[in-house]
Amino acid sequence: MSQHLKFNWGLKVKDPLKFEKGKHYWIAKGGYRVFPMSTVIDLLDSNRKIVGKIIVKKVEVKFLELMDQTDADRCGAPSPSQLAYLLELDYPTEGQLVTFVYFERIE
Repeated sequence: MSQHLKFNWGLKVKDPLKFEKGKHYWIAKGGYRVFPMSTVIDLLDSNRKIVGKIIVKKVEVKFLELMDQTDADRCGAPSPSQLAYLLELDYPTEGQLVTFVYFERIE
């Protein structure tokens, strides 16, 4: 059985203005995503308008493990509400497949 892989040549985010030029960020998107590494790609707003350029430095695909607030505080991890913001998901769920993307905004 073969699989078709499609590269994402843009990273769509809800609020692109929160990402400053010259800084590095982690963001996560639901599902399995493939991004080109060390290549300039588009930073897109929620309407798919190009608002900047980024370079993807690292990509990790994991199953999401949610913690309650006490556990999150203890180990410095984001709480479920903070995670929803970081993931740009309305309702993150335990065991959900998530792609974490570490990138630098360059313009």
